[in-house]
Amino acid sequence: MKALYKLFLLVMSCILITSVSSCLGSDDYEPISNDDYKAYLSLMVGSYTKGEIYYMNDSNKIDTLSDMVAVVSSDSIITFRNVPSTILSKCISEHDSLKKAIEAVPTKDVAIGFVLSSIQSPYIYFNVYPISITYPNLEYEGKAHDVEINLYTYYMGVYEPNAYKIDYVLFMTSVSVDGDRVETFYDDTSDVVQLNKATLSFHASRY
Repeated sequence: MKALYKLFLLVMSCILITSVSSCLGSDDYEPISNDDYKAYLSLMVGSYTKGEIYYMNDSNKIDTLSDMVAVVSSDSIITFRNVPSTILSKCISEHDSLKKAIEAVPTKDVAIGFVLSSIQSPYIYFNVYPISITYPNLEYEGKAHDVEINLYTYYMGVYEPNAYKIDYVLFMTSVSVDGDRVETFYDDTSDVVQLNKATLSFHASRY
């Protein structure tokens, strides 16, 4: 339970930072001009070799995927490369054969779309648009299926241009097979334990 609580605090810290951007009455709040938008996007684009993903493992302890590579493209996509499928399937508890089939695929890229939103020095905030993780033609139980792990977030991401750092949080909400949701991991009725298990906290830095 102590590990659960620590991870919960980690997530809440990310939420606390990102939720500052909703305080539109702050004197430090600035909208982003078109020229600044292009300049900051240009700064963000490139590879980030100091990537980490925080998550709760099967022993209910905080764990970290280190030495991850994240790439920011000019079409406003952030992609964490080669995320282990064992992490992405960890919330599946009701469909063992589906979970094993996903885990048999070694890695998957995890991507989001983003739109820069506001400046509160020294941070740039961006809206996060999760992209479902797809496993097309996944073979299990004698058939090929199109599988998706669905992602969601309530919160904004943070870019720190002076340090070239990016932070955001995603929740794995459910898994779908051939367009039908077969298991829900997290929704508005979930408790803290379910929240922590479904949470992936992404951090990337160039240095």
